[in-house]
Amino acid sequence: MILSGALYFHTFIPVLEELAKRYHVYGVVMRTGGEGTELNADGSVYWGRQWGKEMYDFAEAMGIEKFHYVGKCHGAIPGWYMIKEHPKMLETFCSFYMTPHLCPRNSEQWIEIPKKEGPMGMLK
Repeated sequence: MILSGALYFHTFIPVLEELAKRYHVYGVVMRTGGEGTELNADGSVYWGRQWGKEMYDFAEAMGIEKFHYVGKCHGAIPGWYMIKEHPKMLETFCSFYMTPHLCPRNSEQWIEIPKKEGPMGMLK
């Protein structure tokens, strides 16, 4: 089972089509409007957490207990949410593009930290 989130899928369809040859794939379009339950201090929607929560809610509603998550660009953000908030649901996580945007790092640190501390070291 693979879940993938995106603001749009047109540039990612070939990847998901290949994955769908071997897995059951759900492509979830992440919304960018409307009310949310995950809010910033000023009352605006905290979209990163909102997308992650909605991906979690989708998996729960579908009865999906464990899955692989694949995300591209902003679509990777729900995967990082899942790692932090619901790690037991993830079989694996694959992030394409410029994520994570969690902490400033130099290029060597992106390689060395996971070697020394495992993937959770990237969240420090």
